[in-house]
Formats: sequence, structure tokens, C-alpha cells
Amino acid sequence: MKIFLKKYQLYFFIALSTLPWWWLLTQLNAFGTIATLANTAGLMGGTLLIWQVILSHRFLAKKFTDDYQQLITVHILLGTYGTLLVLVHPLLILQVYSQDALFLILPQFETRFNVAVTAGRIAWWLWWLVWLTSAVLRKRIAYRLWQYLHYLSWIMVAFVLIHSRQIGTFLNTFPWLMSYWNILTSIFIGLVLWRLAQVFNLGRARYQLIKKEKDAAEVTVYTFQPLGQQKLQPTVGQFVYLKPNFFGEAHPFTVMSFDEKTGQLQFGIKAVGRFTRQLEQLRVGDRVFIDGPYGIFTQAGQNNEPKVIIAGGIGITPFVELIRRFGQHRTKLFYANRYLEDALLREEFQQQLGENYLEVISREKKPPQPVIAGRISKSVLAANLTKKELQQAKFFICGSPGFTQTVRKIIAQLEIPPERVFAEEFEL
Repeated sequence: MKIFLKKYQLYFFIALSTLPWWWLLTQLNAFGTIATLANTAGLMGGTLLIWQVILSHRFLAKKFTDDYQQLITVHILLGTYGTLLVLVHPLLILQVYSQDALFLILPQFETRFNVAVTAGRIAWWLWWLVWLTSAVLRKRIAYRLWQYLHYLSWIMVAFVLIHSRQIGTFLNTFPWLMSYWNILTSIFIGLVLWRLAQVFNLGRARYQLIKKEKDAAEVTVYTFQPLGQQKLQPTVGQFVYLKPNFFGEAHPFTVMSFDEKTGQLQFGIKAVGRFTRQLEQLRVGDRVFIDGPYGIFTQAGQNNEPKVIIAGGIGITPFVELIRRFGQHRTKLFYANRYLEDALLREEFQQQLGENYLEVISREKKPPQPVIAGRISKSVLAANLTKKELQQAKFFICGSPGFTQTVRKIIAQLEIPPERVFAEEFEL
């Protein structure tokens, strides 16, 4: 019951926050059906957009759920239904004012009313830009360009708030609704101020690089020591956001291993992009900023129950501590790489898991026994998993998006029920 409530409490609070706007539907006769629906859609859509801003702050989102994948799902749902409401509102307004489509496009500044309407127009233009780049063009544009354009959603919400406060029919008619809207506005302003404070690393822990070494081909292992009293306490398989410069970007990385006493954190990072190549420039003694931890990916495997781990390349990092602490009991690891030299902590896994450590190598011409030549496939898994493992074990997958999707399909072919499959994509 507790797990059920933890999973769905976020949906409960979102639904609860929209209740005042459902009350507006009781005013259909007083204000007209179309006008009431238009205002209801606008205010409810604005509320969902504010929730998106709330959940974009990791320290707040963590209050509702530790499940990062659930946050992504909720974010998509908010975007989908918020988008629908944002689209419905201006279309209904056109009917209320008997205007054509140009009313939504052409700005007007002659009166205070026109300025307020234009604020809504600007919000609508920004919505189209954010929606197109996120829903239609996301895979066609660079990540950083998409990210910077996505920040426009904050400006969009600001214009929504300006627009609604100036000409909101119901807000200006019912003081209690305006008071509620003021609370939401205050939350938004507070989050904007907090985000600005985060630029100066408020709330982030300071760490110092004390060790840096190559462990496998193209993989660098970084060990960081906390500075001062603030130190993070991750659990197995969690990730943090690492920021190497005082002003700059922060990216998520799985904590490969950690020391609960000293607070030291260790990461295995492969340089495959601009940010990770920037990390390679770090020298021992350099300081970084870290916030977290987040995620529950391996939580279901932190026990002595049978589990099958399928990792691709650097996707092994969430499982290092899991295997060290819970890998001695009925754990089987399939570790896929292009070459043997790409395998991270190979000797350690061989020692810990013995014959339950299976390497799948795709590009070695003559891989030594008992290495499996080729790729993860249905036949490879079926040949190396017992009937009991197929019937009882939990499956954990991590790797590139393509790797994870492929393995998911293979596991489905083996008729493993979805409730026993846990996956996390590794993507920079």
C-alpha cells in the first residue's frame, strides 16, 4: 500500500491543484458555455505548465517521487494535456470575440486590454516553438540547441501569468480564485529565483578530484572527495548531476561506487561528447559541484533474489555497487562490448561472479573461450539462462538507447513479464 501511494501521490497532487478550475464549469449559465470552457481550459493548462516548472526542479520533484522514469512519464503527460488545453483556449476565444485566425497572430498595443491579449499571443507563439522543437524536431536538432529552446517554456509561463491576471474573467470576478492564482504565481516566481540562485551553485555540494585513471579503453574513472561537511549519501545505482565549472552545464552520471564513511564518489565515464571530453581536462585537485542523488533503477535488485543483469558498454556503471553488495546470490551478468579491452572492471566481475559472468563481444576476430562472440540475442540468453531464472529472476538493462530497446524486445520474446523488467537508458 505504501509503495502504491508513493507511486501515485504525484498524480494526486496534480489533480488536486486543478480542482478550483473544475468548479468553473458550474458557471456555464452565468458566463456562457464557450467563454467558460475557454477560461477553464486556459487556467487549467496554465496550472499544468506550472507543474512542469515545479518538476524541472530536482529538489522539489524528489519530494514526490524518487523514480526518475516516472518523472519523465509525468512530464510527457503534462506536456500532452497541457498542450491540448493551451491549444483549445485560444480557439474558443476566437469564437467568444468573433475573430478570425489573424487575431491570434498579429500583436496589438493600442489599449491595456490589447497589451494583455498580446501577452497571451506571445505565450502562444512560444508554445508553438517549444512544442515543435520537443515533439516534432527533437531528434533532428542538437541536444544543446533543444535545451536552450526548451528554456523558453519558462518565459512562456511568465507571459501566461501576465495575460491571465490582466484579463482573466473569472480571476477578476472571484477573489478566492485570484488568491489561488496568486499562490501559483508566487510558486513560479520562487522557482525562477531558485533557478537563478543555482547558477551560483546554491544547494550543490563541493567535491575535489583526488584520483583519475584509465580503467578500460576510452573509459576514465574519476574519484571525488567531498569538501567541507556537506557530502552526498547515494544508494546503489543512483545518479547525480556533476558540474565541472562554477558557471556551466551539469550532466547526470551514475555513481559507480561510493564510500559511506569518507563520502568519496567514483564515476566511470566514457568520453563520447563535448561535455565528457571537457571532463577529461580535469586534473587532480580540481573542484566540481554535485547535486543529488536521484533514481530508483536498481532498487528492486537490492536483495538476495535471483537477477539477470544485461549491460552494454559504459551502461555497466549502475550495476557495479549492486554486484559488490548483492551479487553473490543468484546473479548473472551479461556484459556486451565491442572488444574485450572495452570491458570495465573485467577481472573484478570474473572473480565475484565466476561462471555467472558472461561476456558478449561483437568485434573480436577470435575471442577467447568462454567469451560469447556476437551480440545479445534471444538465442544467447536462452542458451545461458536456466528455466528457473527465466521464470523467477528480475531483469535489469542499461546501455545506449538502441541497446536497451533491442534487449527489451528480446526479453519480451522470451515471455518475461514487464513487471520483472527494469531498464534505464544511458545517454549523454
